[in-house]
Amino acid sequence: MGSISQQNPVRVFVAHAFEPSEDYMRVFEYLESSHNFYYRNCSDPDRPVAEREEIREELRKQIALAEVAIV
Repeated sequence: MGSISQQNPVRVFVAHAFEPSEDYMRVFEYLESSHNFYYRNCSDPDRPVAEREEIREELRKQIALAEVAIV
């Protein structure tokens, strides 16, 4: 893995239940407060999904993009 930079950010997935919560937002507040730490958020809690299998598949897609998962 190369060095972390704006051109090479860490890809982060933060667990969610398809709705942003205070805890979810707090993780990003913490990451933003770190100096010289660049990340790309791979999680998307706002995606509308209906069926149970669709939810699982959407989570798999989001997690697959990430290098780090925070649960």
